[in-house]
Amino acid sequence: MERNASPEAATRPAGGPEAGPRKGSLAQQIEGAYQRIGVTGAHRQIVFMILLGVFFDALEQNAVGITGPILRQS
Repeated sequence: MERNASPEAATRPAGGPEAGPRKGSLAQQIEGAYQRIGVTGAHRQIVFMILLGVFFDALEQNAVGITGPILRQS
């Protein structure tokens, strides 16, 4: 702490009115950031890859459930 700082400076919350130009709740700040960023082609590609992974994972789970009883019979 600086020598010339007032004792009140140590007890002031960090998010007080001097913290910066932030306004609104955290949810509003996040929504504003998302609107400024927008949805790009990279976002769409990432979502597509995730959906493909989920699709093939579901196929794998179903394939194991089907082939298990068939292998037991043989």
